[in-house]
Amino acid sequence: MSGDSPRISVIIPCYNAEAFLQRTLDSVLAQTVAPHEIIIVDDGSGDKSASIAANNPHPVRLIRQENSGVCAARNRALSAVTGEWVALLDADDLWEPTKLERQIAALRSTPAAVCCHTHYYVFDDHGREELTPRGAISDSEDFRVELLCEALVIPSSAIVRADVATRIGFRLDVKQCEDMIFFLELREHGPFVKVEAPLVGYRRHPGQYTAGYKHEFKGVLTRFRWFEEHSANYTSEQQTAVRAKLAYQLLWPHAQAILAIDSGTESDIRQAYRQVAPPNRPVPRAMRDELICVLETRLKRWLWFRVFEKLPWLAATYHAVRGRSNTA
Repeated sequence: MSGDSPRISVIIPCYNAEAFLQRTLDSVLAQTVAPHEIIIVDDGSGDKSASIAANNPHPVRLIRQENSGVCAARNRALSAVTGEWVALLDADDLWEPTKLERQIAALRSTPAAVCCHTHYYVFDDHGREELTPRGAISDSEDFRVELLCEALVIPSSAIVRADVATRIGFRLDVKQCEDMIFFLELREHGPFVKVEAPLVGYRRHPGQYTAGYKHEFKGVLTRFRWFEEHSANYTSEQQTAVRAKLAYQLLWPHAQAILAIDSGTESDIRQAYRQVAPPNRPVPRAMRDELICVLETRLKRWLWFRVFEKLPWLAATYHAVRGRSNTA
């Protein structure tokens, strides 16, 4: 990166975000280093999102399209950028005023970098929650395991090389974890730099699509399918590590499916575990499709919803006894 500040194009995919969009735009317009342009792609919103975007002056630009999904919206924005770097931003997240300035400074130390991302915090209508920083992405080939199995980069924290991002794009056939796959494919083209300061606010609200055990389950399947297509890029040890990590990530959605009495998803997750886990790894007892396990699960559900829920003191006693037996 040269001594002059690069031109940064901000791209914001937007779908029914009228409650958040203006505040998000205000956080961009308040940057200590002004962006070259701010491109909002309204993805067929049925609310006032497009009007809000249109009422903002230069450098805000509005592009409208029929509802096609977040990947198509980001790709449409990428095709229109004129800056050397692209800053990704979701329509409900926020930036701290010095975000772009500090990222530009960090990139000067690593001219070969294709991405600079930052730490972030989580917030909602009730306040802000600080998160423990995660380490930097590995400089070794282990990044292929790390980026596929953990959400180490959130889109709103990243600025990426425009030419590389445009060449890669966001895969239209991916409906979950599309950002994780994008950053993994981007990392193949060069190193990442991280600013450890929490310069991005990730909004948490009930309408988020990423909530729910079914989404978590589908996200594991999406990443596993991608892994199968690209397994030749992984060593045998890395393949085992990926399978083990993704299989472990199926335990939470399986437990939630049990609580939701969603036997169909329960069964699907058990089958997926057998496919995803490393060869010869036994299925956890909670996932074994055995009659005794099924009966035990049904009994626990009945006890909880019919007895413990109505007798809190009995529920407390149950958990206390269970806790002692688990530590014995």
